[in-house]
Amino acid sequence: SDLIAFLWVAHSKVLPYNLNGGTLNKILIIDDDQMMLNALITLLETGEHTTITARDGESGTKMYREQKPDVVLLDLRLPTKNGIEVLKDIRQIDPKAKVIMITGYPTPEVRQEAMSNGAFYFYEKSKDVGELVGALERALAAK
Repeated sequence: SDLIAFLWVAHSKVLPYNLNGGTLNKILIIDDDQMMLNALITLLETGEHTTITARDGESGTKMYREQKPDVVLLDLRLPTKNGIEVLKDIRQIDPKAKVIMITGYPTPEVRQEAMSNGAFYFYEKSKDVGELVGALERALAAK
């Protein structure tokens, strides 16, 4: 009984299916801040979502190409490439990609640049996390 429960949990982590038999939403999180990554994974790894992560722009773009996630949460400030460059790369791979920019350093200019380059939403880390969850749900509904 405990072994069966353990195997079920292990199996569900390897094969992303929920109890209803549907495929989980795959969310790519690109952020170099490990605490932020952990917080987002904890928030999103539910019965509906599975997460994959990258800690810099180059590997984030590579991960997008290989994994084809449903939505991307993309930090603005990253090593190797900034978030705007990664956004452009991802949108070049898939012009319909749903990318939510996340930043702790918002400016009107950066917001405008992100949105004009195809970002689905621009989330400021200081805002209520419910705002991010709402944007994620809208992005998933639009896929």
